[in-house]
This record gives sequence, structure tokens and C-alpha cells, in this order.
Amino acid sequence: MEAALGSFELMEDQLRKWGSRLSVLTKRAAHGDAAAEKSVLNRIKSLNHRRSRAKARLSLLKSTAYDAPNWQQLRIEAEESYIELAEAMRNMRG
Repeated sequence: MEAALGSFELMEDQLRKWGSRLSVLTKRAAHGDAAAEKSVLNRIKSLNHRRSRAKARLSLLKSTAYDAPNWQQLRIEAEESYIELAEAMRNMRG
């Protein structure tokens, strides 16, 4: 369980960093042309939604007892959300 707790903290830290990165990208998008701005802001909105979902799943996982019958399923869902967001963040340029 200790290793999992450390992993959760690393994931939370990365989620915070991604939140900051998305804020910077939002500010940059506001200075572009209207069409590009709308496209980028839509992508950022999608990334923020994925980030919120990953954060919520991680929070639920942390608040669930390790020996709960559904803990492993919650862990899988939290990790999948995190991995999907990581992939989408890698694909976001700017």
C-alpha cells in the first residue's frame, strides 16, 4: 500500500502541473486569431475535463479502503484516466 500512496502523490503532483500548463495555454490562445483560438480553447476544455475526471477518480480511490472489494477496479479506472490524459497532454503543442 505504501508504494501506491507514493504513486498517488506523484499523480496528484502531475495533475497540478498539467493544470498550470493548461492555464498558460489558455492565456496564449487568447492572443491568436479567432479561428485558431476557438480550436485551441476547445482542445484545452477537453483536456481540463479529462484532468477533472482523473483527479476525481484518484480522489475516490484515495478515500476508499484498500481492502474494499472495488478498490482494484477503482485503481484501474484512475490509472486509465491518468494515462489517457498523459497521452492527450503529450499531443497538445504550444
